[in-house]
Amino acid sequence: MSNHVNSSAYWDARFDQDWETAGGRDQTRFFCSLALRYLPKWLANDLRTRALSICDWGCAQGDGLDALAESFPESKLTGVDVAPAAIERARALFPGHSFHTLDDLPKDATFDLVFCSNVLEHFDQPLELMHQMLQHSRRYALVLVPFREAPRIDEHLSTFDYNSFPLRIGAFHLLHFRVIPCASLPKSRWSGEQMLVVFGHPDHVDLGEYRLQALVQGMADAEADLRKRLGWLENQLAEVPEKRRALQKSLERQEELERALESTRQQLAEARASKAWRLANRCHAFASGTGLRTVASGLRSRLTRR
Repeated sequence: MSNHVNSSAYWDARFDQDWETAGGRDQTRFFCSLALRYLPKWLANDLRTRALSICDWGCAQGDGLDALAESFPESKLTGVDVAPAAIERARALFPGHSFHTLDDLPKDATFDLVFCSNVLEHFDQPLELMHQMLQHSRRYALVLVPFREAPRIDEHLSTFDYNSFPLRIGAFHLLHFRVIPCASLPKSRWSGEQMLVVFGHPDHVDLGEYRLQALVQGMADAEADLRKRLGWLENQLAEVPEKRRALQKSLERQEELERALESTRQQLAEARASKAWRLANRCHAFASGTGLRTVASGLRSRLTRR
């Protein structure tokens, strides 16, 4: 781990201090639900039909496993994270699942599918982590990452685009990809796009059945999503003139009020500088008793001298 962002100490501090208040749990569940929503049907059917085991790699406090359990109740679920503080909290929140820190995960532990959501971008060499993850997978790897993130947030060390994943990593072959626009999704926790990729091991996956079809479908799905995104942007753009007119009216009203305020200030300054204003102040002082006291004091002084 070449950067402090990837250390267990850094993430222990995050989970102890501001993870929940910053919405970390909601974001974890959002990304997992997003992956499930756009999961290829053939993969979802295989996971459900054979009750395949699933490992959430970088599980944080376990909220993704809770979402996975709703979709695949027969599957054995395991969460792995680098931060002991996260695993301790996950065990308390979701005692029905198994959780391990990366250090105490058995080296020979394997799962039918390793799921990794919004973790790889924290590494400057993300494919090195992919190789490590794939050592614990028997069949599939499902990865979700930010796509063409610009600008990157401070904790992210890598940016992903169409060239980021090779067609093959070790023995695993790319089976599926999809780019998902997130800004227009209800209650979205990500303002940009996410990229979903699926890799499969040839010993357990019929590459001839899935590979070409899945990749072509991924391209078609990406195009459909982009068309939806285009429609959403066009609708937003269509609302701009009306919003601009409303804003212009507000600005004009603000300028009008500012001119009236400045005029009133000038009138007040001119009035205070006038003789009439000074005379009015003296009359006011006299009427309020100050003048009467002054007259009485003068009379007493004259009588005393006599």
